[in-house]
Amino acid sequence: MASAAVRLAAELQRLLQRQGYEVSRHASSMIILARGRLAATLHVYPDICRLNLYRPWASLLAEDQEAIRRLLEKHCPRLELGEAPYG
Repeated sequence: MASAAVRLAAELQRLLQRQGYEVSRHASSMIILARGRLAATLHVYPDICRLNLYRPWASLLAEDQEAIRRLLEKHCPRLELGEAPYG
């Protein structure tokens, strides 16, 4: 039986793909591509989702990154935002 985090991650993957994003998921972590470029990474836990927006493409993908954030806010118990690469 899958953990709560893996079940939530699978549902989020389905929702993101329905919106047209390419999503590569391994267990409860995923890479999200928008228009062929890395937009974000997402790590799902039972009580929180951590969304790291990819800075190098932020100027080109700002609308997509915002749409991803809004979608996740609706479906995650709590959403924590960060940036990648770190530092």
